[in-house]
Amino acid sequence: MSGDGLVPRLRRSSGYVEDRIGDIFKGGIQNQSDVARILAWKIGKIKHRDSQDEQKFVYAKKWEDIEQIDIVKLYKDDFPIGEISSYVVSVAKRQKDMKALALGDKNKAQKFLNEMKEKGFKRIGTVYMITLLYFLSRGAFPIYDRFAMMALTAIFKETSPISGSKAGIEVRYKELPTRESTRFSGVIDNEMDQYMGMLNRAFGDEWKTNRKIDQALWVYGHLFKMK
Repeated sequence: MSGDGLVPRLRRSSGYVEDRIGDIFKGGIQNQSDVARILAWKIGKIKHRDSQDEQKFVYAKKWEDIEQIDIVKLYKDDFPIGEISSYVVSVAKRQKDMKALALGDKNKAQKFLNEMKEKGFKRIGTVYMITLLYFLSRGAFPIYDRFAMMALTAIFKETSPISGSKAGIEVRYKELPTRESTRFSGVIDNEMDQYMGMLNRAFGDEWKTNRKIDQALWVYGHLFKMK
């Protein structure tokens, strides 16, 4: 995505990459390469300009071979991307669970998050887990992003720069419970339910299929400061 000058220094993403990520969303997770690409995209380990120029995924330094190797470094820790990818693909093959997730089954969604927690994968926090849930559920559960949440909060508090307030105002943002938190087991029923309620109020059901909504909220949220 691009801020097109509206938001200075906003990281631009490649149309090629966004289209390929959209293909995974539409077709479902098929293999470990799909999962590796999703995680690299969410974590920010894709070189978007090079990917656009070369019309292929070009990854950041030391992530070049993530579709073939098992472990990369993330914040100086080992990140078991191969093990994570293998597990997520195994979940994607559970047809009954996938149907339930696509219908918005909150119990199945929380079960997936709980299983991810129990696996003990290093550096796979709540936001990354929910990103994987988004693809597994075909959009029934949204990607959770702090900038998108700040954008929605601003919209409903009528603090939008578009309605006359100044860009750069502070918007309250609350982090999702970490997997170590006692509140983690209720993240779907609580924090995510609230987030989905805000999306429904703003966009109806369209956010479940239209990825441009998430992209637009991400850009818009950069206009605010976190409180």
